[in-house]
Amino acid sequence: MARRVVEHVRAKRTIYNFRQPVEASQSEQAEEAPGTGSSAEDEAARQQEAEALRLQRKEQEEKLEALRREEHQRLERHSEPLRQYLTGLVVPTLTSGLIDLCREQPEDPVGYLAEYLSVYAQVAKTHGKRGLAPGLA
Repeated sequence: MARRVVEHVRAKRTIYNFRQPVEASQSEQAEEAPGTGSSAEDEAARQQEAEALRLQRKEQEEKLEALRREEHQRLERHSEPLRQYLTGLVVPTLTSGLIDLCREQPEDPVGYLAEYLSVYAQVAKTHGKRGLAPGLA
C-alpha cells in the first residue's frame, strides 16, 4: 500500500529526499573505513571550502563598499544645488537675523526672528532681489 502511494506521488511531482538511503550510507562507510588518507583529504577539502567562502565574503564586502562610495558621490552631486541655495540665500539672511536677535535680546526670540524674516521678505520683494543684504533693525 505504501509503495502505491509513493508511486502515485512520484507520478504527480518530483520528490526531494535529503536523507541518504540506508544501503548507500552503509556502502559509503565501508568504502571510507579501509582508506586512512581520506581524513587528510577531507581536511584539505574543508580548508579549500573555507578559503572559497572567505574569498566570496571579501568580494561581497568590496562590492558593498563600492556601492556605498558610489551612492555617497551621487548624493553629493544631487545635493549641490540645494547647498548653493542655502549658502547663497538662506544662511546669510538667518545669520543677520540671529545677530540682530543677539543685539536686541527680546523676551520672545522666536517671534522676533519670525518678524525679522517677514520684514526681510517684504523688503526683498519690493526691491525685487532675492539675495538682498539685510540691514534691518
